[in-house]
Amino acid sequence: MAKRKLNPKVFFILGVVLLIAVGGYFILGGGQKEIDYYDFAACLAEKDATMYGFKACPNCAKQEHIIGVNAFERHIENTGRYVLCRPESEALKPIGERLNSISILPQYKDQVTPATTQGELCALMVGIGTPTWIINGNQVSGWKTIPELSELSGCPVPENFQGEVVGTGERITPV
Repeated sequence: MAKRKLNPKVFFILGVVLLIAVGGYFILGGGQKEIDYYDFAACLAEKDATMYGFKACPNCAKQEHIIGVNAFERHIENTGRYVLCRPESEALKPIGERLNSISILPQYKDQVTPATTQGELCALMVGIGTPTWIINGNQVSGWKTIPELSELSGCPVPENFQGEVVGTGERITPV
């Protein structure tokens, strides 16, 4: 029985395909696992930390990724602690029952009622940019790292915190 000789071109093509597949996996971030800081986000919610921003805001999106998109959605957004200042459809909605679960700067508490719209509340609360956090009576603008949010809120930094903006691969040096 004659031995069959394998064509070297087949090995070359298979090698190139494998190299492209493995390289693409890592280039597209497949080697990273997004971390969600559920306990940290739950602690922020328990402390009534409120974020003011809007969906099209790149820094607001970055803040969601820092906390972890799923954790942010579950503990901040779905509990009414993310006040959307835009679009108009959101800004025109009254605060309603959420009034008792969001943080408002003390000097404005008398001006805010359940009939106050999200847009009106944003005009009072948003500092020099979005996102703006109201935490323990303090107003801070711009996205914050986990250690910064920890210092503002009193919530402990998660044990698995590595100083990375989750899901993006961008490194942030812990404070």
